[in-house]
Amino acid sequence: MSFTCRKPEQNARPRGERDDKPLLLARQVRAMLLLIAVVCTLWSSVVASAAERSLWQFTPYRVQILIALERDPALTPALAAGFRRQLMQRTEAMVGSPWEVECREARGALAHVMRWRFDEIAFEDAPDSSRSFDKVMFVRLSQIHGGIRITVRELDVRTRMFNSTAQRDCRQRRLLATAAVEAILQAFSPLAQVQFVEKRAVKLQLQAAALPLRDPSLKVLTKGQVFQPIIRLNRRDGAVQIRPIPWTYLAVESREGSEVACRMHSGFRNPFTSRRRGRFEKLALAVDPPNKPTRLSLFSNSDKDFPLAGYEIHSYSPDSPATELLGYTDLHGSLTIPPSDGHPLRLLIVKNGGAPLAKLPLIPGLEATVRAEITNDEERLRVEGFITGLQDRLIDIVARRRILIARVHKRIDADKLELAEKIFENLRKLPTRESLLEELHRFELTVLTIDSKLKRKIDKLFGDTRKVVNAVLKSKPVDDLSAQLKSARLAAQ
Repeated sequence: MSFTCRKPEQNARPRGERDDKPLLLARQVRAMLLLIAVVCTLWSSVVASAAERSLWQFTPYRVQILIALERDPALTPALAAGFRRQLMQRTEAMVGSPWEVECREARGALAHVMRWRFDEIAFEDAPDSSRSFDKVMFVRLSQIHGGIRITVRELDVRTRMFNSTAQRDCRQRRLLATAAVEAILQAFSPLAQVQFVEKRAVKLQLQAAALPLRDPSLKVLTKGQVFQPIIRLNRRDGAVQIRPIPWTYLAVESREGSEVACRMHSGFRNPFTSRRRGRFEKLALAVDPPNKPTRLSLFSNSDKDFPLAGYEIHSYSPDSPATELLGYTDLHGSLTIPPSDGHPLRLLIVKNGGAPLAKLPLIPGLEATVRAEITNDEERLRVEGFITGLQDRLIDIVARRRILIARVHKRIDADKLELAEKIFENLRKLPTRESLLEELHRFELTVLTIDSKLKRKIDKLFGDTRKVVNAVLKSKPVDDLSAQLKSARLAAQ
């Protein structure tokens, strides 16, 4: 048996030491594949989003019609079945391809709510199957004297918002489906995507508006004078949050096909530019307000429970700049805003003491009550009242001062120095520039406000008043007159 000893090769790796190059290469490949996958996912998301936007006007509405019948012997199951069948046929004959319709009977808790609390239907009352639709039409049939009443409410699923209630009375059962479709079309609100915003100009793209209607005379897909902008936030955890932009409406100015040009009216400078996390959609839903008033309540933005009483509410229309005074807020800071005879949108101007404080676009009837928190302007009015009084006194002081100076000059020229000195003493007793500025400073220390915008206004009032006092109450005329009187006395000696 023989053994051969071999020298270790020059590049041989010591025992126990691993070769890291294949492992490193594998890691690099995996990282590259992961990066490619992320880029592809992001790109497909962008492409899908762009495709969705570009096809929005060709995307039909998926409409679910849920029907509940009042418990009445005259409203039989046979009538309900025939009504559903005729309703589908009539909807197809009038609307056609822009709507994909499913019609079914409401059951269980939803049917109970539709029968007894129809105006209080909430998004949570809709069945889970409704989540896959764009619109849900809640249709209730109730017996009235000599006929059947049809009541309809629309739920826009994407924005989770309800439209105003529509109602029709039908005396002939053979016309029941036709009356129901009319009520459904009245309750329908077109949905749009916000495509473009530049200052106050907004462009909308209406859903399904490029699809032809069976009845060309219908304007259901493009109806609406005013749209309400809504932000839909789709969070990463799957939760959805709906945020109607407050005190903001889009008034329609023109339409061209599926595009709508609007003028934005808002109580905010840039309502669309607030920071938001996650994927969000900028939507707009047509508003169909009922002919009802709204109770407006004003509260201080620095003290949420302090009502602003005695504030002026003025109104004008997007169609006309002419304003009208609607009234003054009561002790509770409230005023009832009536519906307009013309354009549904009222542009409210809130004033106090003649100074405009806020612009509040409002559609009366859309909500029964609304609350607005604005600047409490009472402190500015108190400051203005004090400064007005100070300015009136200043005018009186300046006038009396000039008269006394002229009388002293006249007595000096007549060598009546004793009388001149008595008049000069009265001149010295007048309030001086220093005393008025000190009084202004003491009052300024009593002014308290945490509103930065209001503080700037108040500071400007005090600053302007100081400039006026310094300009009109200079000490030089009095000092010059004192020196002249002294020289006259020395000359008389």
